Parts: sequence; C-alpha cells; structure tokens
Amino acid sequence: MRKHSFFGLCALFALNACATNSPSKENPEVLTSNHPLHAHLVLDTLKHKPIQIKFNTAGEIQLLAGHYAQIGTPFSGRVVKSYVKLGQKVKKGDPVFEVSSSEYFNIQQNFFTAEEEYKQAELALHRQKALMTQKVGAHRDLEEATANFEIKKFAYLNSKEAIQIFGETAEKIKLGKPLTIYAPIGGEVIAYKLIIGQFLKEDQTDVLAVADLSKVWAVAQIKEKDIAFIQSSEEVHMQVLSYGDKIFQGKVAHIGQFLDESSRSLQVLVLFDNPEQLLKPGMYATLNFTEDVPKALVVPSPAVLQDGNDRVVFVKTAENTYQKRKVVAYSLSAQEDWIQSGLQAGEVVVVSGAVYLQEH
Repeated sequence: MRKHSFFGLCALFALNACATNSPSKENPEVLTSNHPLHAHLVLDTLKHKPIQIKFNTAGEIQLLAGHYAQIGTPFSGRVVKSYVKLGQKVKKGDPVFEVSSSEYFNIQQNFFTAEEEYKQAELALHRQKALMTQKVGAHRDLEEATANFEIKKFAYLNSKEAIQIFGETAEKIKLGKPLTIYAPIGGEVIAYKLIIGQFLKEDQTDVLAVADLSKVWAVAQIKEKDIAFIQSSEEVHMQVLSYGDKIFQGKVAHIGQFLDESSRSLQVLVLFDNPEQLLKPGMYATLNFTEDVPKALVVPSPAVLQDGNDRVVFVKTAENTYQKRKVVAYSLSAQEDWIQSGLQAGEVVVVSGAVYLQEH
C-alpha cells in the first residue's frame, strides 16, 4: 500500500488536466429565484478528504524466467544410468543421467590425440632449444618446432574446452566414459520419462524437466484507467480458488511498456515467494491493489454527467447561476467519483439534480 500526495497524483493526469482545468466557454445556466428546478438541486462545497482506492484484476500463476529447464543430450546416444527420479530435489550442477554416445567418444578420442601431439611438440621444441644452446642446432629447425608447438597447443586447448563444455576435465576424462548430463538449474524434477537403455536423439528435451518453484509470477492485466496507481515494489494481495480466503502477499516486479490495444490493458508481473509451493503454474488468481490518497475531491456519482465525449459537473458561480465544467473523474464506486482535475476545493457544485440543469 502506498500514499500519494494530491498534487503528485494530479501530475499523472497532466495531459487531461490541460484540457479540463479551465472553465467551459458555454453560457452558464441562470435560473430565476423562484424557478421550480431549485427544488431538485442539492449543492455541496468541495472539501479535501482522504480516500482509499481499491481495484482488482484477474491473473495467472507462471514460472519465473530462468527457473525452468528441459534437459536433453547434445548427442544421440543410449541412456545407461539415471541419478534422479520424479519429485527429487536437485542442485545446479548435480548429475541427472548418463548417455553412451559414439559422437562423444569421438570428442574424447580427439582430446587424447591432441593432448599427445601437444606433448610431443613440446618435447621437440625443448630438444631444439637445447641443441641451439649447445650450438649444434639450426635456426630453421627451431622455427619449425616453435610453429608446430603453437599449432598443437592451439588444437589441444580447443579440445580441452570442448570437453569442459560437457562437464569433464583433463584430469578426470577417460576414453569410453559415458557422457554425464548435469542439471543447469536447481529445483525439483517435475517431468521424468527416462528409461535405462532408451535411445535419445540429439537435442531431445522431452524426457526430463527441472523447475524452481520457490518464487513465481502472477501475470496480471491492469486496465488503462488504473495504470497510474501501479508502481514497482508495490505490495499486492492475491487469492486463488484452491485456498479460499488465504491471502498471498507479493510485490510488483515489472510493469510492461506497451498497452494492449485490443483490451486497453497493461501487463504487470507480481513476484510471490512460494516456499511451500502452494502456488502452481497455471492457477488463476485474483490480485487486489489498494492505494491511499490523503487529499482528494470526492463527489456523489450523480454529480458527474456525460456530455458527448466529456464528463462534466455543474458549478455554482453566482446566485442562481451554474456553469458546466469539464472534469477528469475516477469512479471509486457506484456511489462516488474522485475528481482528479477540473475542480478546486471550496467550489460549490450540484451533487444531485444536475441532470435537470443539463436538460434545461
């Protein structure tokens, strides 16, 4: 819940205010002192008062970006071992299964070949340097040994990086050892279709999935008229059908930048801690927003009339004289409207019976 200053909120509606702060140019309604319309008019003097704006919207629970991973194998191969089961908790970097792959065997073989050639090139270079020290070697042989060493070193480092991509190291790698697949994120195994002996195709990712449900999004669509009241880190209360009156507390984590033209709404992401994993992706939810405005001008809803594309209020400007004034109004309920611009505290307005003046 946040508090807004009256002037701060008015600034949010500056574009509308430019069009509504000045009195209407239409002729005022002047009634005689004994006109029968007086009996239908109720007047009130505008005063500031604190209000609380409440609105809600529907939302859907979704996984956070980066908190879900489908796990597969980079090479075609046969599953030879599994380290996990459905529902098991894993940490980032934990082994999940092993695959025997001829393509991975070739990578291992290339590494050992490159490693051996690098060592031989290094020995040859040392030999040529020793010969030059003893002044029995040739510069040309040293240059060739140096060039060959650099080529073999580059090839070895490339092959070393290749095995490191798959979680192996030069010290631990063994020729013919199956490829171990590791969990890219921590979380819970939420999908498991592995079978020992099963042949997996390259990049097949429908056999294992891990998700971190410790935090989730609620994706909400905020109506255009309510966008001004949404701020980052604002507290939001949420309910889901599965848990009745239980209140979940979250905070606005992201406010979209583009309005959906068809629904006239803006996407907002609200972050919720989910330590007990009660909130499940796909659940529908109701999100409740509450805002405090310490100084607001509030009128009964019948005081605000529709006049073409404008909303208007009748203001008493002199004895028996009423001026139609364009306003920007926010509906608080079926009974009250908040006047955001167009009127000032101390002005006398028609709060009931204004429709008679409009028809007069």
